[in-house]
Amino acid sequence: MDVKYTIITPPNLMNLSHSKSSYLFLLLCVLAVSISAHAQTPTVNLRFVSFPKSTNAEPIELLIGETKTIKVKIPTNSISETYEVPALATWTLGKSSTNEKGEFVFLAYGKATSIIAKEQLVIVVRQGLNDADGLTLTTLKNSDEGFNGGKYILLNAAVLPMNL
Repeated sequence: MDVKYTIITPPNLMNLSHSKSSYLFLLLCVLAVSISAHAQTPTVNLRFVSFPKSTNAEPIELLIGETKTIKVKIPTNSISETYEVPALATWTLGKSSTNEKGEFVFLAYGKATSIIAKEQLVIVVRQGLNDADGLTLTTLKNSDEGFNGGKYILLNAAVLPMNL
């Protein structure tokens, strides 16, 4: 029994005709791959809740880039809407402005370290009557394994002198 083998080799790309359409096709493939890689920037879904109730709630901003912010609502009677933002190492709330040179300036009211979770809940505790008096931020995992329905947050907001 005589067996014959046929070896099929892949075409040598260098021997293909160097037409403009071949180069254009290769360029489009490289461009499509780079666009899809850029579009997959990791994002996080943030929600907020704050304590105690603010008597004069003013707009507050979340720093989401070196010079980029978004306005966020931080309710006291419910959890806020979801904000899809780029995944960052730190969440910073405050107010942005520009200085006399026209440069971006961000006054931070409070910061918290981000956690490794797609869904995060940021608990905001006001240190005074206004947000500018300072905020303490705590980040929790906002999912079935983390903070969710049926779980409670206990906050002692009493102001008592410590007589030791």
